[in-house]
Amino acid sequence: MIEFPFIGGTSSKNSIAFSTHRTVNLYPEKDETYKGQVVLQGFPGYSKWSSLNDGAVRGMLPFKNKLVVVSGNTVFSVSPGGSSTQIGSIGTSEGYISMDENGVELMIVDGNSGYIWDGGSFTEITDTTFQATNATHVTHMDSFFVVNQKDSGAIWVSDSFDGTTWSATRTATAEFKSDYVVSLWSDRELMLSGDKTTQIYYNSGASPMPFEALRAGRIIYGIASPFSVAIVNNSSHLLAQDSNGGIFAGRMNGYTIERISTRALEREWASFPDFQSAFGLSIHWKGHEFYILTFDIADTGFGRTFAYDASTSLWFEIGLFKSALGDFQKWDVRSHCFFDGKNIVGDSAGNLHTLSDSVYTFDGETMVSLRRAPVVHESRNRMFIHKLEIDMEVGTSTVMSGQGSDPLIMLDISQDGGRSWRSRNQNLGASGEYLQRVQWHQLGSGYDMVFQVSVSDPVPRKFIAGYVA
Repeated sequence: MIEFPFIGGTSSKNSIAFSTHRTVNLYPEKDETYKGQVVLQGFPGYSKWSSLNDGAVRGMLPFKNKLVVVSGNTVFSVSPGGSSTQIGSIGTSEGYISMDENGVELMIVDGNSGYIWDGGSFTEITDTTFQATNATHVTHMDSFFVVNQKDSGAIWVSDSFDGTTWSATRTATAEFKSDYVVSLWSDRELMLSGDKTTQIYYNSGASPMPFEALRAGRIIYGIASPFSVAIVNNSSHLLAQDSNGGIFAGRMNGYTIERISTRALEREWASFPDFQSAFGLSIHWKGHEFYILTFDIADTGFGRTFAYDASTSLWFEIGLFKSALGDFQKWDVRSHCFFDGKNIVGDSAGNLHTLSDSVYTFDGETMVSLRRAPVVHESRNRMFIHKLEIDMEVGTSTVMSGQGSDPLIMLDISQDGGRSWRSRNQNLGASGEYLQRVQWHQLGSGYDMVFQVSVSDPVPRKFIAGYVA
C-alpha cells in the first residue's frame, strides 16, 4: 500500500478546484517520533459548568479569585465550583464589550459607558472626561487604564490604579493618516490600531501624559475587525487589513505584522458580509495555543469558526454540523478564559462550559469530526482504487464487543474532485479491539479521487495516516 497525504489542515471550501483540504473539529499535532510527523487529534467537546441565562456571554475575566462574567446586561461574579452572584448591570445588553484589570480594579466598557468593580462594589464611572469618550476598548498598562475615544483618533489615560478618575490633560491623538483608533491593547507596549495603520506607544514617564508614540513603531497595516485581537504564543494575533482592501490573519513580530493565513482563506473571508465584525479568542489546550476567529454570518448565514494552531502553523475549523444546511456552522463560543484549573467557555445563551477531550459533544449536541484529504490522482490518468486504509485510534469505545452497536466511521468518496459524493461506513471496533483495521475495498476509479472521513460517535478521534492500493 502507498501512503498518500491524508493528514493536514483546512483550505478554503470555495476553492475546491485548487485544494480539497478540510479539517473540522480536529487539530494537528506534531509527533515526529511516530509514523508521521503530524497527526490529527480530536478537538475537545464541552459540558455545562454554570448557567447564568441572562443573555450571550459578552466577556469574562478572572479577578481576585472570582470569574467576572458579562451575560447580556448583567455582571456576575462566579466562584470556583461555578456558583454565581449578580454584582451589577451595564447599560447595553448585546454587542461587544471590553474589560481589563490592574490588580486593584476591574474595568468594563461597552461603547457607551464604563464600570468599575473593586471586588466589593460595582459602580459606573461618572468622571465627565471619561464619559465623553464612549470608549469601546480598555486595556491596562503600567498601573494605568487606557481607553479609546469612539469615532476619533484620541486615547485617554486614567489616574494610576484609579479607573474612576481621568484628567483632561492625560490624552494623546494617534498619528494615523486619517484613521480612528478602533482597537487598542497591551502587548509589552501600547498598540493603537486604525483600519489602515497601527501605531505603537510606550511609557516614557512624561507628565501629565505618560505614553508617547514610538517613532519606529508605525505599521502600514490596520485592523479589519476591532475585536479580532487575541494574545497567542506570546504575540498579538488579529484580522488585519491593508490600505488597498486586502484582509489577512496576522501576528505581531516586533514592529511588523506577519501573515499567518493562506491566500485561499483570505479570499474566502473577504467574501463574508461580516468580516469586519469577526471576533478572536485564544485557547491554550494541552501544549497547543490556538487563535480562534469566528464570523457570525459568513457564507452559510449561520457563521463559521476557523482556528490557527501556533505549534504547527496549520488552520482547522470548529463547529456544529447543521443537517438542514449540510455544512458546519460556527462554534457557539463567545468568550474563553482559564479559571479554577479549567478552560471555561461562554456561549450565546449565557451558559459557561468546561472543555474536555473525553466529552464528544457540544453540551449534548453531536460533535462531528471531519477530515477531507487532498485529491489523489496519477498525472490525469484514470486511477483504480482497490483498497483504502485509515490508520487511526480504534478499540476505544465504551461498548464491549457483542454488547451493542460498535462505533462507526463514515467514508465519503468523490470521483470528480470533491463535487459529488457517495458514502460507505466502517467499524471502529468495540472496547479492547485494538487490532481492528479501518479498511474499505473496491472503491472504483476516477481521475480526481477525494476521500473524506467523519466520526460522530462518542469515541476518541485520532487520525495518523492514510494508505491506498
